Amino acid sequence: MSVRYFFTLSLLFMLMGLTACSPPASSDSRQPSSPLKKTVLDQPKKPATDAKGMLQEGPGKWAGDKFEKYPLHKDLDHLPSKMKAEEAYAYLIRLLAEDYRPVKEKLDDFQPNLVPKLSKQPDKLEKKVNIAILLDASGSMAEYVQGVQKMKWAKDAIHHFVSKLPSNVSVSLRVYGHMGSSQEKDKEISCHSSELVYPLGTYQKEKFAQALHRFEPAGFTPLALSVREAGKDLPPNRANEQNLIYVVSDGEETCGGNPVAEAQKVHQSRTKAVVNVIGFAVNDQGQQALKKMAKAGGGVYTTVDSGPELNRYWQDEYTHLLFDWFGWRAENELEVILLAKEKKAELEKLVSPDLVLHGEDKKSLFYSLLIRENQRLVQAAYYLKQKGKLQEPEQLSRRIQDRYTKLDQFARQRFASFNQSIQKSKQQLLQTIQHRSS
Repeated sequence: MSVRYFFTLSLLFMLMGLTACSPPASSDSRQPSSPLKKTVLDQPKKPATDAKGMLQEGPGKWAGDKFEKYPLHKDLDHLPSKMKAEEAYAYLIRLLAEDYRPVKEKLDDFQPNLVPKLSKQPDKLEKKVNIAILLDASGSMAEYVQGVQKMKWAKDAIHHFVSKLPSNVSVSLRVYGHMGSSQEKDKEISCHSSELVYPLGTYQKEKFAQALHRFEPAGFTPLALSVREAGKDLPPNRANEQNLIYVVSDGEETCGGNPVAEAQKVHQSRTKAVVNVIGFAVNDQGQQALKKMAKAGGGVYTTVDSGPELNRYWQDEYTHLLFDWFGWRAENELEVILLAKEKKAELEKLVSPDLVLHGEDKKSLFYSLLIRENQRLVQAAYYLKQKGKLQEPEQLSRRIQDRYTKLDQFARQRFASFNQSIQKSKQQLLQTIQHRSS
């Protein structure tokens, strides 16, 4: 929820009162029956017109936890009648301005640059990894899950995964079942369709994106054929090197092949590839078949029933890859990522404009003050209007809005600037780690 929405509600409430007809002031309203309070009626200094000055005006008499409604009303009753907007605003600031100085000092002291404690880089070379991804493009992948086509979910998730892989990881993409159709007359051509659309090599954004756009869901599921061909896409296993195959499928073999046997052959071949299988919205029979295939290939079978689950699978797999293969780099990248997360959380607690932080309905320190102050100013202005003490109620409304807007802009600019610095520091450190590990 936007803080501007919160302010609009308060302002609308005030304007409804300000535009309503109010009874004329009585003849003795300008002369209170009790003695005037000199501490309230002393002419206040001219209010600030910029955010820098506004932040120094508090605390007012009834700011923060000192606020009491009825004693405030007594002070408001002692104010002169028929005040102009600027005079009324000055008195309200003297009474209700929040104390922004502590949070302003914290913002001034905030350090957005990250200072991680990087561990010593080991002498051991990192392991080279080859990944072959097999993507099911049979006709059933045209079905929709949560309003999005299965194939789109799969393409987007795979692309996001490979885009984050380090430079010493080579990747290939093979698609199967993408020719012909799911009709019996096209079965032969479909069951022989297995194409390497992105040969094994380092990730290149444009080329990989082009490869993903070369096919759409079409026919049957020649899973066994594709696993056998994937074994040829990978090099023989060597020291300090590992071969992995990831199969993404929404169903079992439909072309008469034996994917379990093919997975076992690939795993026991010179490539020594590990075959992991991801079943995407698969029925019970399909799950059982795919589980056997993964087990035969020395890998793990995982079921995902939605697009977000598929995204989480690849994210988890990326994390596992980092820890399994790139010890020093993983340890230090994680240190930087967590440090940036903590630093941003610290910033959010101070000055985030969001009304919901980390899933909880609470505001940052700055906006807790700002919203509370605005509510009280609006309510006090409405009270003065009802008491016939304002000559220019609309101008007072605009003056209060101007204060809120300027302080809101100040906070948003500081938040955006600090957050940008945090992200920049994070990226610079990650690049340094990647360079040292390449």
